[in-house]
Amino acid sequence: MNQIFSAIKNLPRRGQHNLAKIVCLGFGLAVSAVLIGEVYFEQTFDTWFPGHERTYAINEDVVQNGQYNEWSSTSGAVAPGIKAISPQVEAATRYSFMLSDVKTTVDGRPFTIDEVDAADSCLFDVFPRATVQGNLKESLSRPYNCVISRSMADRIGGNVVGKAFELRDYDFKLIIGGVYEDFPYNSKLHGIDVITSLPTINKYLDFEITDRWVGGDRFSSYIRLKKGATIDYLKPNVSKMMAQHSDYAEAEKAGVKFNYSFTQVTEDYISNPQVKTMCWIMTLLAIILLVSTVVNYLLIVMGNVVSRFREMAVRKCFGGERRTIYSIMISESLVHVLIGILLAAVLIFACKGTIEGYISAPVSTMLFSRGSWILALICLLIIFIGGFVPGYIYNKVPVTAAFRGVHEARRRWKLIMLSVEFLVVTVMLSLLAVVQQQYREVTHEDMGYDYSRLAVVTLDKAPVNQMQQAVTSLRSLPFIEQVTTAYTLPIGWHSGNNIYLPGDDTEYLNIADQYSVGDGYLKLMGIKVVEGRNFTEPADSDLSEVMVSESFVKRFHTTTHKQGSVVGQHICVSEHTDSLHPFSTICGVYKDVSLGSSLERELRPSVLFHDNNNAQYILAKFTDLTPDNLDRARQQLKQLLPDRDVKVMPYSDLVVNQYQSTDGFRMGTLVTGITALVIALMGLIGYTTDEVNRRRKEIAIRKVNGATARDIFHMLVTDVLKLSVPAVLIGLILSWVISGKWLQLFADRIALSPLLFLAVGLVVLAIVVTIMLLSARKVVNSNPVLFLKDE
Repeated sequence: MNQIFSAIKNLPRRGQHNLAKIVCLGFGLAVSAVLIGEVYFEQTFDTWFPGHERTYAINEDVVQNGQYNEWSSTSGAVAPGIKAISPQVEAATRYSFMLSDVKTTVDGRPFTIDEVDAADSCLFDVFPRATVQGNLKESLSRPYNCVISRSMADRIGGNVVGKAFELRDYDFKLIIGGVYEDFPYNSKLHGIDVITSLPTINKYLDFEITDRWVGGDRFSSYIRLKKGATIDYLKPNVSKMMAQHSDYAEAEKAGVKFNYSFTQVTEDYISNPQVKTMCWIMTLLAIILLVSTVVNYLLIVMGNVVSRFREMAVRKCFGGERRTIYSIMISESLVHVLIGILLAAVLIFACKGTIEGYISAPVSTMLFSRGSWILALICLLIIFIGGFVPGYIYNKVPVTAAFRGVHEARRRWKLIMLSVEFLVVTVMLSLLAVVQQQYREVTHEDMGYDYSRLAVVTLDKAPVNQMQQAVTSLRSLPFIEQVTTAYTLPIGWHSGNNIYLPGDDTEYLNIADQYSVGDGYLKLMGIKVVEGRNFTEPADSDLSEVMVSESFVKRFHTTTHKQGSVVGQHICVSEHTDSLHPFSTICGVYKDVSLGSSLERELRPSVLFHDNNNAQYILAKFTDLTPDNLDRARQQLKQLLPDRDVKVMPYSDLVVNQYQSTDGFRMGTLVTGITALVIALMGLIGYTTDEVNRRRKEIAIRKVNGATARDIFHMLVTDVLKLSVPAVLIGLILSWVISGKWLQLFADRIALSPLLFLAVGLVVLAIVVTIMLLSARKVVNSNPVLFLKDE
């Protein structure tokens, strides 16, 4: 204990660079802790409940006209159907999204529900949560009943069972029948605070969807096997189940063949290419930064060895034993690491809001997990090496040699450590340059339509008459050029529908349905009509005409074997065909546009219908898209519709928001890169100072013999470049590999340029040379007599 108090008192001691050690440890551990915590959080996704290793997600495998697709959702009857025919299945469930951003009241108090999902009564058999109030299973069996999370119940207050959500924009209410403990952060169900019964979604949609074998494939379906069973047992059962239901045979006659596969629920999330790649890269960055942190700490510690030989020799003269020397060094290392950990904790929680803005869970959830043991072991390793290695050297050198003056003959270990730091900095800065360029590419890419000066207006599920009033009101504003409506946005998610020919049940292709758009949509968006004509305008509702994309034409020709122009061709689009509109006529072909984001690009061809009365969004083209004009538009709509939540936002903001994960990675790389650079610069300054002091008599003799300051600088720079150039080259190669792996996540990506990496390498070398020159300037420009007067 005395050694620890002594180590604390010696923290301000000059020449030991204790502040540099602690700062480097603090920053390195802080950033590494966040990276490791996030990776561990991702890797343990959906492992929070017992039996997770026996729980599987059901995937729908579809072959349509020779094209294979695997979907993570199924039709409603599949999960209970597999359980019914498979004695190996212990439980099965399915759930589906139903409503979002729901305005409601409970006992007259207003609430907003972010999302309402519909689930069957077996949900909590597969994903168990404790019951806080009521009966969860019974509630999920009755129409218009729901169960809610504890956090939602706390918002409402009191005993909530029996109370009802009065839904503002819907003609039904949801009666609360039970309360469950919130799903944890590492669950795909986290954040779902209201779950209603499956009978409710049937009544909401006004048709039966939960018992379909084919079609309506919107359900996330899961099964849990009995202990000892394996998923291979289910394959013959699945075939048997499909043979018992004629829906599959009819689908196969129409050109669509179904099958089902299973993914272990723990693998369902981390098998996503984006999650897998990001975890791999973050792990590598954490390792690189930790290595740099540890190496720099040891570099500073070992740099102090020569200057402390006499101190340790005196301790030996006064009876200090070998274990006393080890105790002193380990105590100092322990104090440094503990203060470094404290500094790291302060940094993390000071930046808590920023960190949580870029990651998927609270900081405390990630850090106080089993993943924290990794950092604990690393800290113990630092304490051991930082105390044992110098302690061993001090004990090995005889007292007489220490008093005669020990000079460090070898510096190879320093050069190796410094090379590692140069490599780390090069990797981080190169990767940062690539990430920055790719982020700019995806947020400013040409998506095939013009969204400059475009704003998106949402009116919180306003009815048709209010939407029309809003459109008329916006057109009256002097700074708005054009206004139209749309049911979906190109950057949003697109539902799939099938294409038939009249009188033919064959499903020829599956398309991304953009549903309906209003008058002037193509003109406002700057989408070119390449064949045929635009819709007949104006038209309040017209399903008789349809426009298709260029890629639709290519796929249509391939699958139907029809050639020539598609304009005038009659087609049937599922969900758009009824007795009044048995088919739609293709009136025009528009140029392909990018649908979805570059991370999740929609590759299916698309179609558009024309309907001014079926829209979720209003699109307004401004003459000048300024914050003031956006606010004026919002205020005018708010006065017109005071009961609606009005949002007016630039379309470009929606584009940027799609890449929030990319922006988070960009910021994480920036912080990691800056941390690595600071650590490396401290190490370089320490090395340069020690090296110049070690060679100051040599420098003085060279100056006496006629060497100029330029000659001395050239000698020192040449020495440091011999170790930095190879390290930088290896770092550039490593960053090229990492960057290539990361860029594979994007449909549209930049081309890796050798010039970019060369520029980064030159910047790193320029920084190294600059620091070297600045650190050596004082000794090089000093009078050589000062260093030779003792000779």
